Amino acid sequence: MYSGEYKMIILDEANMATYYNLFSVDDLLDFIRQNRKMSNW
Repeated sequence: MYSGEYKMIILDEANMATYYNLFSVDDLLDFIRQNRKMSNW
């Protein structure tokens, strides 16, 4: 999900992944929070 090359998540694709239970909304939010702390967003 995060290559290190870009500091963005395509929210439409993340939304579809949560819809199809590829990962949970909590997992998505944890991922965003964790990467915001580690980057210069």
